[in-house]
Amino acid sequence: MSMKKYESFLKSKNIDVEYVDSCEEISDIRLFLDKKNLSNQ
Repeated sequence: MSMKKYESFLKSKNIDVEYVDSCEEISDIRLFLDKKNLSNQ
């Protein structure tokens, strides 16, 4: 997923893009999102 797409995806999930930028690892964010998505289902 491209960063632009990823950012708009995060915004649609109400996740702060600034927070994402401050994270060292995108994979951490993906893990976080996966957990969040799992808990939403």
